[in-house]
Amino acid sequence: MLSTLSRRATSALPRIRTLTPQNARHPFSTTRIASQPRLPATTTPLFSHFTNFTTTQASRRTLTTAQKWKLGFRKARKDIWRKNPIVLPLALLSVFSATCLFAYIAYVEVTQVAPQYTKFPPPMAERLRTAVYYTDVDLQPQKAMAAYKDAIHIGLEMGLHQYSDEVLGVHLQVSHMLEKAGLVSAAVKVLEQTRAGALAWVYRTRRSQAVGASSDEQPENTPDPAKEAEFQAWEDRQQSKVLKKCVGMSMKLAELYESDYMQDLEKAEENQRQAVELCLTEMNRRVALGLPVGNQTKAPATTAEASEEDDGWMNLEEIAVALKDLADLYFTQGKYDLCLPLFIRASDVMKAAEGDAPTCKQPFLMSSIGATMGEIAAAPKPIAGMRAPREQVIAQARQWLDKARDVAAKIDPQGQEAECNEACVAALQSLGELARLENKPDVARKHYRDALSIAQRLEEPGLVEGVKAALKEIKAQ
Repeated sequence: MLSTLSRRATSALPRIRTLTPQNARHPFSTTRIASQPRLPATTTPLFSHFTNFTTTQASRRTLTTAQKWKLGFRKARKDIWRKNPIVLPLALLSVFSATCLFAYIAYVEVTQVAPQYTKFPPPMAERLRTAVYYTDVDLQPQKAMAAYKDAIHIGLEMGLHQYSDEVLGVHLQVSHMLEKAGLVSAAVKVLEQTRAGALAWVYRTRRSQAVGASSDEQPENTPDPAKEAEFQAWEDRQQSKVLKKCVGMSMKLAELYESDYMQDLEKAEENQRQAVELCLTEMNRRVALGLPVGNQTKAPATTAEASEEDDGWMNLEEIAVALKDLADLYFTQGKYDLCLPLFIRASDVMKAAEGDAPTCKQPFLMSSIGATMGEIAAAPKPIAGMRAPREQVIAQARQWLDKARDVAAKIDPQGQEAECNEACVAALQSLGELARLENKPDVARKHYRDALSIAQRLEEPGLVEGVKAALKEIKAQ
């Protein structure tokens, strides 16, 4: 009974449960039990972490869009070179190249393209830009012609004169476009119609001026004298400019008729002769009126000084070129009696134009005169109008050729050495031909060798081959 009582008393007491560690081992195991680490002395209480958390939540602010972009750019800047070592330099190079290209295009537009359209009214300039695009960039004759016609129509409606520089320039550009497109016959037709209308206007205006000057009657509604004088000065100057353009159109027509597209030498000669006749007629008229034979303006055409002094007519050098072109045409046709006076007249005009500063154009014309005389001397039959004996013609030709060499030797070769060398080669070849006519092969061979030594310094194979062919003919004899 007592034993039962003791067991009941023991069961009534609270029992204490012993917790076994997770890493506990068997009592008889020899494995060392790791002791639980102690907490550091600086352990933060649990409530302190809660305090910091609440403080951070209270101090957080929302970033603006600019700040987000700034942070994004900053992060991308750090990683862009590492992530794109090849693409990034290429992209930068492309951007730089595109910038340079656009800058160059803007520079060309401002300095070269835009000044060409400043003298035109804006609506007319807009159509001209379209026409020039379909002429120089994307050649489409139909669209270009339509744009040119619209430009001329707009210009006339806005008060431009029918034969002003602007309108005539558009007509010439139409001819250039047609020639570029291979429509040479149409280009010739445009030039002929434009020249005929321009010459008719010049002659009609001059007749009306002559009638008005001889008439003593005064109209009832007299305009402002100052405006009338200003318009009269513009009209006189414009007549000279139109005549100058007509000479240029005649020379261009001669070139087109002589080209492979037309091959009409008669028409070419007719137009070249008309250009020279216009020059000579206007020169005689200016002499009769006491005006300079040629335009004496030395200043550039864009300066104010030039605009006041320039009367619009051709200068002496341009007149000499027109004479020379007709002489060259006659020379190729074998009409030496016609080309000789033209060469001499062109040489005199060129000498007057250049004055004390001669260029290589003078010795070139002199050598052409000597070559023409040599051809006259070598002709099997006497040429009509040439009564001088053969020996005298050869002597005069040699004088012109020697003079050409002397003038070429005295010219400053800077910038025109090639032209002077060509003139010397032509003169030496002609001297060789004259020596062959006189049966002096040694002298001819010497002249040809001198010509060959000069021709080899030039980058013209045709000239060298011509001299070598002449040397072979001498050796064959």
